[in-house]
This record gives sequence, C-alpha cells and structure tokens, in this order.
Amino acid sequence: MVAEELAILVRKEISIGMYKPLVINNECSYSLFQLADDTIFMGESGWDNVWAIKSILRAFKMLSGLKINMGKSKLYVCGVENHFLEVATSFLCCKIDKTPFSFLGITVGGNHRHIAFWNPMINSIKSRLLS
Repeated sequence: MVAEELAILVRKEISIGMYKPLVINNECSYSLFQLADDTIFMGESGWDNVWAIKSILRAFKMLSGLKINMGKSKLYVCGVENHFLEVATSFLCCKIDKTPFSFLGITVGGNHRHIAFWNPMINSIKSRLLS
C-alpha cells in the first residue's frame, strides 16, 4: 500500500505538468516501475524532472514515514552532458552509474541482440542448475 502512495504522487506531478515521463510514442509512456522495495523513475532529462523527483521523494517520506536511502540510489541517463549529471546527482544526493545495469538480476540498457548480453543470465542459470 505504501508503494501505491509513491505512484499516486508521481501521477499527480505528471497531471500538473511538473514531471515529464519517458514517452515512447503518443500512446505509450512510462514514469515509474516498482517491484518489492525497488523503484525506477523514468522520465525526460531536465531540471523540472530533477526537482519533481526531489519533491516526490520528500512528500513520500513525510506521508509514509519511510526514509529513502539516497546513498544507495543511482541516476542513469542517456545523451546528457556530464555537467548536468554531476549537478543533478549532487542535488539528489545519489550516485552516478552507467548502463547497462542489473535490476533484479536482469540486465537493463544493453543490446539484447548480442550473445554477450545474455552471458550473465546464462551463467547464473547454469550455476543454479549445477547445484
């Protein structure tokens, strides 16, 4: 139920135009992906979204009483200059990381057409089958 509160806050920011989701086409956009206690915000790169994320997380903390561990949080961006990335991570008090990255054991951001993309998953499955 607490995770739904975060989704409500994100939808509210989108509805008032403060947060711009990642738009794939006119019919498909993504703003938030949640699974268990992991969350991924997806949106356009820009200061409006950085400020919106900060305000969403602050409101979430006030409403739920739960603290977000920004020391474990990471910012991933594509096609953004380094200065923006450095200032944004400083403002959000999080770390910079690069794609591809692993989320719940699945590689995100790599080229799934290359065989090497699947090697970590294949090796993980092999080790589980061998035991």
